[in-house]
Amino acid sequence: MHNHLTTSVQALWETALGQLQLQVPHSSYDTWLKGTVGLSLENGQFTIGAPSSFAAEWLERRMYQLIQKTVADVTAEPLQVRITVSPQTRTNGSGNGGTLGAIGDASISGDNLVLQSTGLLPNQPCLFFQGNNAINGGDGITFGDGLRCAGGGVSRLQVRFPDAAGDTATTISVSVKGGCAAGDLKRYQNWYRDPNSSVCGALFNLSNGLEVTWSA
Repeated sequence: MHNHLTTSVQALWETALGQLQLQVPHSSYDTWLKGTVGLSLENGQFTIGAPSSFAAEWLERRMYQLIQKTVADVTAEPLQVRITVSPQTRTNGSGNGGTLGAIGDASISGDNLVLQSTGLLPNQPCLFFQGNNAINGGDGITFGDGLRCAGGGVSRLQVRFPDAAGDTATTISVSVKGGCAAGDLKRYQNWYRDPNSSVCGALFNLSNGLEVTWSA
C-alpha cells in the first residue's frame, strides 16, 4: 500500500496515466487524458481534474471504469474516482506547470489535510492561499503568468520553499489557519515565484485551483 501522506496525488496520478497510456489508443490518450491532473485523495475518493467540462463528461462516460480500476491498482485501495473541471496550469520557466493537490481527510476533527504542489521553481518562495469564491466560475482570470481561480476573503496559509525537484507541501493545520468550519466550501491555490525565465515576464505564476468541502 502506498504511503499517501508522503506520495503526492499528482505522482500517483502520473503513475496511473503511465498505465492508462498502455491501455488506450494514442489519439485518445493525447486528446482526453494527457491534460488531466491529480487533485486530491480524501475520504476514500480520488479526484482528477480535466481541462474542460466537455473532457470531464467524456471521461465519465467513456473511460470511468478503466480509470477507476487503474487508480485502484496503483493505490492498492478500492477508491472512488471523481472527475471534475480544473483548467490547465500555464507553463513556467522550468517548462512545467505548477500543480496543487490535497491528501488526507478534509475533516475538522481529523485535521490531517495536506496541500501539495509539484512542478514549481526549486528554492523559490511559494504561498499556499485559501479563498471563499471560485473566480469567473472556476475558469479564473489572468494574473501574472497564470490564472487566479481562488478569491474572496483570501487567507494566506503558509509560505514554503520547494525542494530541488520543485515539490513542496504545507506543514500547518490548514483548517485552523484558514478558520474553516464543518460544511465550508473553500478554494485553494498556490502562488509562486518564477524570477529567472518567466514566460510572460510577470516573474510569478499560479498552480491550478482546488475545491475542498470540510466535514466535521
